[in-house]
Amino acid sequence: MMCNLRSFSILLLLLMAACAPVPVPIGYYNNCAMDFADSLNRYTMRFSGSKSIADAKDYICSEMRKHADTVMVQSRKVQLNDTLSVTLNNIMCMFNTDYRDRVLLYTNYDQNPFSGDTADCASGAALLMSLSRYFAERDPGFGIDVVFFDGRFAYLNDSTINGHLRYCLGAQAWAEDNKEIIPQYQYGISVMHPAHKNAFFVIDGNSNHFASRHFYFARSTAKLFDVEKLFPDVIAEPYYGDNTIVSAVAGVRSFCLAGQYLRNGNPEDIKNDCLKDVDNQYFENIAKIIIETVYTSH
Repeated sequence: MMCNLRSFSILLLLLMAACAPVPVPIGYYNNCAMDFADSLNRYTMRFSGSKSIADAKDYICSEMRKHADTVMVQSRKVQLNDTLSVTLNNIMCMFNTDYRDRVLLYTNYDQNPFSGDTADCASGAALLMSLSRYFAERDPGFGIDVVFFDGRFAYLNDSTINGHLRYCLGAQAWAEDNKEIIPQYQYGISVMHPAHKNAFFVIDGNSNHFASRHFYFARSTAKLFDVEKLFPDVIAEPYYGDNTIVSAVAGVRSFCLAGQYLRNGNPEDIKNDCLKDVDNQYFENIAKIIIETVYTSH
């Protein structure tokens, strides 16, 4: 009887451990986030089709290949108008490729050539790059895909051409090129410009069905880590941002990390302002939310 009771106690402890939140070591996975952001921002004028964004692509690939099971570049030539075309290069990084069920994390790595705005100081790409080691070393029992989109700012002249929206052409190309795998995504998280002031997690208005359970789990997790400021006090109207186009086109239910744009005309001032109040602790707070949501709300 005592033996059975002891066995039951051990089993109960194992089950409790399995249900407990995944421990997130302080500073473990994103001490390099600021380094990634600084390195990516050395590739100035990361416009689609430029040498600078090609160099940034090679840098992201070289870093992600250290940890991801598969890193592939998916290229698509897009005709912007009658005389101008550009080749877009999306970077798809896959962890735990044997699993069918998957979670999608995505951002862009190109820069806006029209407003002089560095957009997000590459902070979304830097944050996801910093999580790659964590994803590689901890198997959650499903696959994780991290996608870096080109062509967020590769605009078409008309509002729509052949049924395509005029922006986020890289994301649209990715959705078309990956129709077979898209049904495997349980949900997605769009990581848009986390280095912007007042960045916060919001509902994705473009989602066919936004990831409500995961969004509210993430919101409750913020209280656990005392970072409630990453969520608005009141759930606002759904957010219709550029990077949420994945959910609009591909139908991947998502929620997103968004922030206000900084536009003061001087790209260097924007860069400095964008990263001025950001440090590894700030990235770590956001990363905790993503890690806990991915690993414990599936």
